[in-house]
Amino acid sequence: GRAYVGYSTYDSPAPYRTSPQDPEFLKGDLDVVRMNGDGSVVLEAHLGETTDPSGYKHLGIRNSNDWHYDEDRSVLTCQRVMRGRDKGELYIGTNHGVTRIRGLTYNAHRHADWVVNGAERIGYNYGLGIGQNGDVLMANEWRVGIITPPERLEDFESHQRAPWQVNSWASGLNSLEQMDHWRGFQQTKDGRYWVGSEQFGLWRMERTNDIWSARFDRVQGAPSNQILALAAADDGSLFVGTANAGLWRMKPDGAFVRVGEVSGRKVTQLVYDPSVKPAMLYVVADAQLSVVRGH
Repeated sequence: GRAYVGYSTYDSPAPYRTSPQDPEFLKGDLDVVRMNGDGSVVLEAHLGETTDPSGYKHLGIRNSNDWHYDEDRSVLTCQRVMRGRDKGELYIGTNHGVTRIRGLTYNAHRHADWVVNGAERIGYNYGLGIGQNGDVLMANEWRVGIITPPERLEDFESHQRAPWQVNSWASGLNSLEQMDHWRGFQQTKDGRYWVGSEQFGLWRMERTNDIWSARFDRVQGAPSNQILALAAADDGSLFVGTANAGLWRMKPDGAFVRVGEVSGRKVTQLVYDPSVKPAMLYVVADAQLSVVRGH
């Protein structure tokens, strides 16, 4: 009966805080709510429990390695782990990185970044997925990254205990300085990786022996160049949500088929739930929610 509700707020021009009483800590972030038996919804907590050993609590989401930094403020997307060792955990993509949540406790944050004269370029993490083996797939404005999550929650932030499996950019699309606008990142049953761009369509990503240099190939025949959401299904297909052409299904053979049950043109979110049979795909299109089953 628990749900997580993410909020948006402005990016702070000075994210370093000197006092745990600073009200900026509580802006944006995430509420945890529960539904009672009578249908009423009650607030359980504003997420604030962290693995940070400082002991400060109820400050909202801030860096787990240093409570002073209030950087992850706006929640852009989320992915729940549906199977495996970490089933039930949640990952959220924010304006600053990817945060891992277990119940009411979180660890923040990881981001695939690049550096100019000592300053990080991070990007908004709209692209978020869970790989077939439980890997965390993240994609921001510039780069894509893959991490194998460690068992201990507090180790998620550690580059030593949770090293990058992939941290790359699509050199065949743009220079690193130019944004690729990644909005979806998924892995299908055959092991292939797919990333969707808000401006440059659908791409297949292939891992190489160099974690810093993956291969990217544009998918020809995609229904739109404006991709906003992706969801991998258990039958091997990939659902593709577009900004202007509705919802499509890319079958395992690569053919695209329009999902006619969803009438909206702008698909902003896809959530695939394989825990029921047949599996359910939740689709937010033109501000309406549809449920698709049996594909």
